[in-house]
Amino acid sequence: GVVPGEIWNFTVGASASPTDLSLSSLEVSTDAVKDDVLATVSTIDADLDDFHTYELVEGNGDISNSLFQIQNNSLLASGAGQFSADQKNQIRISSTDSFGNTLEKEFILTTISSQPGIETKPISGPFSLGHPSF
Repeated sequence: GVVPGEIWNFTVGASASPTDLSLSSLEVSTDAVKDDVLATVSTIDADLDDFHTYELVEGNGDISNSLFQIQNNSLLASGAGQFSADQKNQIRISSTDSFGNTLEKEFILTTISSQPGIETKPISGPFSLGHPSF
């Protein structure tokens, strides 16, 4: 137990800053609508038990920030019908660890056309399920 008057010594190392920031995907579908999850944001940090908060921030590469939002570690579309094929979307994300260390990084997300579904057409005409004659 703790003894009154006992002296405790602690050695606390400096916290490490985040070293990299990444998105699970750099593609956005033209079908994306408000609140669709487009990617997961993650941070590389030497402090393995650290947690991070994310936000879109102003700075170089923030041109398309208004088209997106971040909730927890998810990058979301902020509206519907705002992405056109082959559009390049520049965003800037900040990661802040539990010690207040931050890292900012620019990303370019490319908008891709959604894949068309399989088209089916009815078949018409006379059919015979009989056996072929030999």
